[in-house]
Amino acid sequence: MRQEWSKYKLVVFDLDNTLYRETDYLFAAYRRIAERCAADPPTAEEYYSYLCTSFTREGRTDLFQRFKDRYAVALSIPQMLEILRTTECALPIYPAKKDLIAQLLEKGKKVAILTNGNSQQQRQKIANLQIKELFPQLTVVYASEIESKPSPRALQQLMVQTGVRPEETIFVGDGETDCQTAANAGVDFVYTTE
Repeated sequence: MRQEWSKYKLVVFDLDNTLYRETDYLFAAYRRIAERCAADPPTAEEYYSYLCTSFTREGRTDLFQRFKDRYAVALSIPQMLEILRTTECALPIYPAKKDLIAQLLEKGKKVAILTNGNSQQQRQKIANLQIKELFPQLTVVYASEIESKPSPRALQQLMVQTGVRPEETIFVGDGETDCQTAANAGVDFVYTTE
């Protein structure tokens, strides 16, 4: 474990693109959506390609509406969202993060995940990662059930719950929302990628 982690008693990780690659989950869900919409494998492949490419180029906002507009599929947007939020697939944790969590827990640190987004979908990702099976002492907090990041409320509640002060807490994330959450809660932040 790196020396700079020694002063922290609580290490909080973001989930998506911090502990694993989010597109691994999204693209698995898009494949299932494409297969449900298509009568034959070549059409399913075309739908899947469109969903992945459109997400990559234009983002997730209105993705399913763009898909329906282009292909006039019968599956409704709520049905697509249900598939998106319940897709079961194997998700690998970034090996370096898996090792870091193990080292932190070995050293007696408290470790948590603080994630934004639809809580049903985030719970499915946690189940797919099997991270609670690997690290049962890990705490998972779904910010949307308290107040979504960059609000500090979920992070502050986590510190109260664990009895750890802000100066003993660090938040590890991959984006500006995570950085702002840490600043709003008065805790240190470290930017990370794979």
